[in-house]
Amino acid sequence: MENCRERLIAGLRTYEAIEDEPHPCPDQEINGRLPCKICWDLRLLPTAGWLFALPESLRDSAKSGCLSCSLLLDVVSCCCPPPSTEWRKVSWHQRDTGLCVGLYTKLYQAAQFVGLELFTFEESSESPLPLIPRIANRPQFSIDLVLPTVLDWIFSCDAGHSCRLTETHPLPKRVIDVGDNTLLPDVKLAESNGEESLYICLSHCWGPSQGLTTTSATLVDRKTRIPWTSLPTVFREAVNFTRHLGIRYLWIDSLCIIQDDTKDWQDQSAAMATTYRNSYITIAASICWHSHESMFPLSNKMSFLGHSGDPFSLQIRRRVDHFAQLPLMKRGWFFQERLLSPRVLHFGGGELIWECMERTTCECKSIDPKTFFWQGKARLHGKDISHLVADGLKEVWHSLVEDYSQLKLTYESDIFPALSGAAKWMERYRNTAYLAGLWRDSIVEDLLWRSDHLLRGMLPDWRAPSWSWASVGGGIRYFKEAVRYTYIEVTEVESIATGPDPTGEVSSARIHLVGYLQPVKLVLATQMDLSCFKIEDHSRKTFAFYGDFNFLDDGEQHISYGTCLYRLPVVFSMYAYLQEPDSTTVIRNFSTPWTVAEHNMWSLILLCISRERNIYKRVGILSERVEYKWVDPLQDAWIKSKDRFTLV
Repeated sequence: MENCRERLIAGLRTYEAIEDEPHPCPDQEINGRLPCKICWDLRLLPTAGWLFALPESLRDSAKSGCLSCSLLLDVVSCCCPPPSTEWRKVSWHQRDTGLCVGLYTKLYQAAQFVGLELFTFEESSESPLPLIPRIANRPQFSIDLVLPTVLDWIFSCDAGHSCRLTETHPLPKRVIDVGDNTLLPDVKLAESNGEESLYICLSHCWGPSQGLTTTSATLVDRKTRIPWTSLPTVFREAVNFTRHLGIRYLWIDSLCIIQDDTKDWQDQSAAMATTYRNSYITIAASICWHSHESMFPLSNKMSFLGHSGDPFSLQIRRRVDHFAQLPLMKRGWFFQERLLSPRVLHFGGGELIWECMERTTCECKSIDPKTFFWQGKARLHGKDISHLVADGLKEVWHSLVEDYSQLKLTYESDIFPALSGAAKWMERYRNTAYLAGLWRDSIVEDLLWRSDHLLRGMLPDWRAPSWSWASVGGGIRYFKEAVRYTYIEVTEVESIATGPDPTGEVSSARIHLVGYLQPVKLVLATQMDLSCFKIEDHSRKTFAFYGDFNFLDDGEQHISYGTCLYRLPVVFSMYAYLQEPDSTTVIRNFSTPWTVAEHNMWSLILLCISRERNIYKRVGILSERVEYKWVDPLQDAWIKSKDRFTLV
C-alpha cells in the first residue's frame, strides 16, 4: 500500500504487467525521444489499464514542456473548470473507442467521477496521439449530420427485421400535422378519422413545469395553429426531425391528449399501447430533463499544438452513458413507451442510440446489447415469448415490475396507467385476468414481493391494495424459488378500475382467501438487521421480517410494539444452486461443484383492521429457512385450521 501511495504522490501509478503484452517503458525512446514520465505521452495499449496523476504533477510537467500533460490539463479546465469542483486526481486509459479521461474528487476513498472521451477530426493535419480515434468533423450535433446514420439504421431494420409487419396503421385520435413546407414552420393539431398513415412518437420528460399542453380551452386554437415560437426546444427539434424523415404526423402526449379532460385522458392512456406499437419510430429525448433543453447539445472543440508544432483539433464530450442514468430512462411513463415501440431512437447527449426489437447499437459502437438493461424490449417482444408457458410468462412480468418499480412518476396515481400498455401486451399471451398489477393465474406467487426501501414511509394517498406491489413507494423484488407447497386458497379477487380501462387506475380491490393465520406480536429488534422488524410467536421464538413501509413512524399508519399481528404462510419453496468445493469441504471426495438446496417458508405479515368482518391488510413479508424432511412442515396445521378472511 505504501509503495502504491508513493508512486501516486510522485505523479504516476503504474499498472500490472500482462504476460505476452509488452508495454512501452518510460526509459525506452519512442520516435527518438524519451516519453514523459508522468503521462508517457499518452501512448498506451488497450490492456494497460488506468494510469493516474495528481493535477500538480501534470502542471509541473506541462511547465517543463510536455504537450500531452498540457493537453490533459486543458481538457479538464475546458469541461470541468474550477472552482465548481476540486479535482484531486486525473486518470486516463485507452478504450476500444479511444482515450478516456477520468476526474476524481478524492485520492483514495469513493469519489465523484466524471468521464471524458476525446476524438480528433478526420481533416486534422496531424494525428498527435495514435490512441485518439479520428471521427468525422461534427462541430455540433445537428439533424443534417446525424440523418445518414439514422436512415441507415431504419433501412437496415426495414430490410432485415420483423419489427414493423405492416407499412401503415390507423392514426391516433389526434396527431400534430407538421406540414410538408419547411418555409412555414407553424404546426397544428389534427383530428383523425381512422385514416392510415405513418407517424412518429416523441417521448420526453415533462420537467417541473407542465409546459405547452392542450386543454379544453385551447383545443380549438391548437387545431387552427400552434405558433412555432410557442413550441419548446425538444418539440421543435422533433418536428424538424419528422420533416427530415419525410413524415407528416407527430404524436406528443402533452399536445395530443386533452390534459384537463378526465375522460379523454383515460381513453387515450388506455390506447397508449396501440399508439406506440404502431408508430414508425419513437424519438426519445433521453438526455433532456425537460422539454426546454436541446436534444442536440454543442460539442466542446479545442485546438492544440502537436509534438511537431502543427495545430490539430480535438473534440471532447462527457462519457456517453449507455445505461439508466439518462434522465428519460428514470421516468416511469417512458418504461412502457420504450418497451412497446418497435423502434426507439435515443438522443443520448453527443450520440445516438438505436434500439429495435432485433438490434441495439450506437454511434460509438461500444454499447453492449447483451447487458440486462438493454434486453428490455427482447423480454416483451422476443421471438420465443409466445411459446412461454405460465411460469415463464410469470417470470417475465416479475422482471418488468421490478424494473418499473425503480422509476419515478410525477403523479403517484399514475402507477397503473403508466404500465397499462405493457399489461395489455402481456394479456395477448396470458388468458387470465389482470388485477391491480397481479395476474389471476399466478396470484399466489405474485403476492410474494418485498420492498427495497426498508425505512420508506407510507404513501400519503391510497393508490393500490396492500397486497399489490404498487401500494409501496420505491423498488420491489420478487422471490425466485420453486414452489413445493401452497398454503392459501384464493377463492375470489375483486378489482374495480376508476375508468373504463381495467388495466388503469384502481379505485378498490380485495382478495377473499382461505389460509392458516398464526397470531404473533411485534417486538423490538435487538439489533439492526436486514429487515429492521421482528415478530414473536406463542413459543417466544422471534423472526425478522421485511416491512412494506416504516410503520413505526408516528402518523395514521403507526403500529406500536406489542401489537398483535398475524403470520399467514403462503408457500414452501426450494432454491437450488451450485456449491463450489473449497479446501475445507470434502463430500465423498468429489472435487466438482455439487447442487445445494435451501428450503424457505414464505409468509405474509398481516394486521387485522376489522375483526367483525375478518378484514386484514398486509404490512410485511417473512422468509424462514426450514429443514425439509420430505414431509410438508405445515401439513397438520393446514388440515386442522382454516381461516376465511379478506385482504385489502
